[in-house]
This record gives sequence, C-alpha cells and structure tokens, in this order.
Amino acid sequence: MIRPLDPGARLRAAASLVRWGSAAADIGCDHGKLAVHLIESGRCPSVVAADLRPGPLRGAQALAAARGLADRIDCRLGGGLSVLAPGEVCDLVIAGMGGLTIAGIIADALWVRDARYNLVLLPASGAADLRRWLAENGFEIREELPVVEAGHCYSAMRAAYTGRPVQPTALFCLLGLLRGQRSPAAAACFAAAAHRLEQQLQGRRRAGESDLFALEALLAQVREEMSGCQE
Repeated sequence: MIRPLDPGARLRAAASLVRWGSAAADIGCDHGKLAVHLIESGRCPSVVAADLRPGPLRGAQALAAARGLADRIDCRLGGGLSVLAPGEVCDLVIAGMGGLTIAGIIADALWVRDARYNLVLLPASGAADLRRWLAENGFEIREELPVVEAGHCYSAMRAAYTGRPVQPTALFCLLGLLRGQRSPAAAACFAAAAHRLEQQLQGRRRAGESDLFALEALLAQVREEMSGCQE
C-alpha cells in the first residue's frame, strides 16, 4: 500500500479548508501534491489541477500517475480560472502566488461572485493586499489559519462572495481573522507583522517623516496580539 503523501504544512492548511466531499480545483498546482493529498485524504472525489506552465503540469501528471490517481486528477494547462467552466467545481484553491495576483485571478472570473463557491486562498506574499481587495469587492473571509513553514509565516484563508463590499481597517488588512488566535503559529505571524511595521517606522523616521501616529498605533495593536499569545 502506498503511504499517503504529505504536502507540507502550508498545503495541509489549505486542504483543511476545502469542504468534505466536494470536487475541487487547484489553480497554480505546480507539483500536484495538493491535488494528490485532497484525494488520498478522502476529502475530495476528484480534483482539477491547473497550471500556466507546461513543465510543472507535466510533473503533476507524472505524480498523479505514480500515485494511481490519473483518472481522478484532471491536469489542465491554462491561466487562472479560465481552465474551468462555471459550476464545474465549487471549491477553488489558489495558492503560492502574491496576494494581488490572486485578487486578479478572482476578478477576471465574474462567475465566482456567487455564494456557492468556496475560495481557499494561500498567498505567498501580500496577504494584506488580498484581504483589502476581498473586503472592498464583496467577499467575506470566513476562516483563517496561521501557518509556519521553513521559517516563513503564511495565512490560509477561506472566503465566499456576499455582495456586500466593506472598507476594512488597517488592522484587519494586516491580521485578518488571525487576530484573537492563540497558538505558536499565530504568535509567529504576529511577530513577523510587528517586525515589518518596525522596519517601516524606522525607514520613515530616517526619511524625516513626523506624522507616524497611525503606523505607531497599528504596531501597538499587533504587539498586543503578540502579548496575548504569551499569557
């Protein structure tokens, strides 16, 4: 019996946000490990694995074949959600790209503006930009999971369309639903966010800027979240 494949902490977190029993799509599938994991874990009966690059897609096809899953993982070459017909699958995983790139993929597919779609998003960077875009364009983040892998912090998000745009706060853009969570992974994410803010403050002070109250207040809020993890 083949031992189940471990896709790593980031992709395990993303997989856990996919609904049980739902056919899914992995957009930007790269090596295909997430698609394999979704099936081998019993979470999904089938997965569409898509990538813009022929090389990685061939790797995903080879992995699916090696795991005996070629008939359940449909590998497709193409960009974004253009590889799917509306309603073909209702759980959409978009991982490993920048936040604004993910936002652009969602924006280009108007059919995902429908509450039946479960968007599982795992930005490699720019999570704050993605949170802002989602809020301003009528998508609601329903759940977030902090993830630490290879010394880097990530957030796996589950979102859906509500049609109700809101103007998010700076703290929401920075931390989203990680705020209030208490775990080593959350603490690491808060520490990383605080470090980035401290660097911004230092740079702006060196540039002679004086109106830094909003940034200082935001840093204080993040530090408060950090201290909550230590209590």
